[in-house]
Amino acid sequence: MSRRTALTCATALMAVFMLSACGTETASQEQQTAEVKLIIKASNYKFDQTEYRVKGNQPIQFSLETNGNHGITIDELDLSLDPINHDQVITPAAGTYTFECNIACGPGHKDMKATLIVE
Repeated sequence: MSRRTALTCATALMAVFMLSACGTETASQEQQTAEVKLIIKASNYKFDQTEYRVKGNQPIQFSLETNGNHGITIDELDLSLDPINHDQVITPAAGTYTFECNIACGPGHKDMKATLIVE
């Protein structure tokens, strides 16, 4: 086999592997759906609620709607939302989780706190 033929075959195989990996990622993203949706709204240095309640042990789509530059992270749940990545589906464990804005958004930033209660 000539060097050129070998290079062509290797390139074709690499393209097949890359395309199959892309297909798997798309399928994973499509599988991340939930019937329950929790919307957290952030604006003017506060969240729309001081306490959010959800039932645990089921997939929940967490969505952040923000007027400004705000985000949240709950490390224990591996949840991270911001203006670019504003939706995430997780199955949270029961517990009480405190979160705050994780983006330095201005003078009221330190007061942006809320609680998530998973029953």
